Amino acid sequence: PLVMTLLRSAAGAAPGVARSLSTNSILFLSETDVRRCLPISSAIDANRRALGALRTDGTGGAVVPPRIGLRYDDDSPPPAESDDGSAAEEEGPQDWTLFKPAAYYSPPTSPAAPTFASSAPSSAAAAVDETLMGMKLVSIRSRNPARGKPTVPATVLLLDASSGEVNAVLGGTYLTAARTAAGSAVATELFLGLGRGTGEGREGREKVDVTVFGAGLQGEMHIRAMMEVLGQGQGEDGAGGVGRVSVVNRSAVRAERLCAKLQDEGIIASDMEVILLDDSKSVERAVSHSRLICAATNSPTPLFPSSWVSPGTHINGVGSYTPLMEEIDSRLAAERCRVMIDTMEALEVGDLKGMGREEWLDAENFVGLVGDVLSGEVPIVPPRGDRASGFDCTMFKSVGTAIQDVITARAAYETASREGIGTELDMS
Repeated sequence: PLVMTLLRSAAGAAPGVARSLSTNSILFLSETDVRRCLPISSAIDANRRALGALRTDGTGGAVVPPRIGLRYDDDSPPPAESDDGSAAEEEGPQDWTLFKPAAYYSPPTSPAAPTFASSAPSSAAAAVDETLMGMKLVSIRSRNPARGKPTVPATVLLLDASSGEVNAVLGGTYLTAARTAAGSAVATELFLGLGRGTGEGREGREKVDVTVFGAGLQGEMHIRAMMEVLGQGQGEDGAGGVGRVSVVNRSAVRAERLCAKLQDEGIIASDMEVILLDDSKSVERAVSHSRLICAATNSPTPLFPSSWVSPGTHINGVGSYTPLMEEIDSRLAAERCRVMIDTMEALEVGDLKGMGREEWLDAENFVGLVGDVLSGEVPIVPPRGDRASGFDCTMFKSVGTAIQDVITARAAYETASREGIGTELDMS
């Protein structure tokens, strides 16, 4: 009966036809559905709103309670080799399953408060006072890639705030990678002065070489996000855009597969190269020539020394999430970078251990939350081009927050409802 209900529900809305959900139904969006509903441009727009809702004074509208974590100890022997040809690690980061709720309450007096109405006229009037609620259930399983599964499997639930009922369940693995990369894109726009999604600020710029550490889904989405905010720079004046993209990874097979995929899709028309992480000379060349570096790995130790980074570089660090993980050399942030974070929890991560939490809050080079910058409460200083000028680089350190998941999921949900995508299940 359940299968038949699902089949009947799936056939209930033709592709491209808006769906009117019943009061007792849940819309299920698979990973494939979410990809259809959430291009990186939409994810960036959603995360500009989500991060803007997180402000130091609490006026942005976001409420993010403490997450609940369950530890998982995997005692099974590690596979000898993963599907991409890389050897499995004997010991990886601690595995966890996390329950992360969040809500958004539209600030009624804030003219800059984000709205979430779809293009359907019927929902536009109610958008101003809308309340959003949801939760992400996410796990970290370090051995999953060797099993052909994602390292960070996730599912997002959206609630109807007025009834308290679940109205959507979304595959969250792609969504997590997209919202993380989108957050980096928002920070990159701010630090490089690219005009908050307008494309302003590209004129007169040289092309930017980009180095991305990691060839998994996070690495892929960061490349897509950087291409979105920087552009390809192939206009008549050749201004701005991306120059060479260097993908640094432990396994050449996986990185080459990613480069081929992006070039086949036409996402990258510029040069791409694959560099093995243990090829230190090539890594140093890529890092020193790049103005934009994205680190999206689970490395517990620095991927490169601070001295390799050239003045004027912006770094996005998204891989580390515990005090013991130092993906980015902590001296780089403490000694050379103006640092912006997504949430205050980022101050506890190993990348920022060069100073304690209270030291960071008083530090000259601490910018603060992205949300405070987006609100106009905090000014931002672009990276300077020489070391003699003091802090000559910028860094965005993120650990992710459930408000990003909820608002990004809502964007995908609205597109799905409008376009008739997904499977509706009647729960009555």
